[in-house]
Amino acid sequence: MEEGSSRLIVHGVLKSSSDVRVNGSLHAERLESIGGDVTVKGDLEIDGEYDVGVESLAVGGTAKICGGIFSSSISIGGLLTSNGDIKFEDLNVGGRVEIFGNCEGRTVNVGGTFKVSDSTFLHDLNVGGGVWIGGGCEVENMDVGGRVMVDKSLKVNGMLNVGGNVKVKGELTCGDLDVGGGVEASKLISSGTVEIGGYMYTEKGAWAEKVIIRRRGRVKGSLSAKYIFAERDSRLEDLYGGTIILEDWCEAGNIYGEHVKLGRHCKINGRILYKYEVDLSSHVELTYKPEKVDRLPQIDIT
Repeated sequence: MEEGSSRLIVHGVLKSSSDVRVNGSLHAERLESIGGDVTVKGDLEIDGEYDVGVESLAVGGTAKICGGIFSSSISIGGLLTSNGDIKFEDLNVGGRVEIFGNCEGRTVNVGGTFKVSDSTFLHDLNVGGGVWIGGGCEVENMDVGGRVMVDKSLKVNGMLNVGGNVKVKGELTCGDLDVGGGVEASKLISSGTVEIGGYMYTEKGAWAEKVIIRRRGRVKGSLSAKYIFAERDSRLEDLYGGTIILEDWCEAGNIYGEHVKLGRHCKINGRILYKYEVDLSSHVELTYKPEKVDRLPQIDIT
């Protein structure tokens, strides 16, 4: 089926046993039993019943649908709005995405912002702007240029790379984490490297293999890792680790580490318990004398 008018209006259900191609815009109550792809050069609006049953969807302008299952890809030049749950293989949108429901798919590439009111399950999420998820979110990899806000828990099995800030009201679990701004979560658990450009605030603590806090970083909440490195002028609370290194002018609470090294003018407000060695530079301000112990305190990851 091919339509050449500037705007095609269907007062009811549009059915076709083959591909649907519209050179202009398309407005219908429902798409049903489409035997191929739907291509609309203009805008698309489906405002009736919930389901949209097509293989793949390509829209040059904006698209407003009521959710649905797409066995292949969705490609939108402008804005995509879905008033219902949506499931797909690949989603590519040049503008922004607003989904009022659940979102499930393989790959998402969005030039603008990505908003989902409920839960999100994806393999790869790549967004140039910001991300807001009203429910929980589980993905394999996430790359976001702006900020990320998740109202429940966020699980990223692989790499989480964010240019702005990350705020998760529940637990944040990930592989590697690289944040240009700051991260907030009730609890942070990383199986890899965490690199923070600004701040890290947790209520129940943070665990990782390796943590790097960039210059003038701020950490609120206990931090546990095999390797902790804080650049100059950083402010941290209690630290638990294998190797703990603080550059000049850093401040921390208690330090419990196997190997501890403090730069010049560091200030430690609590105790230093170490297992193997402690290296103190000049003008370090200590509340208590460092104490060598056979066993270090641990924080419970649960």
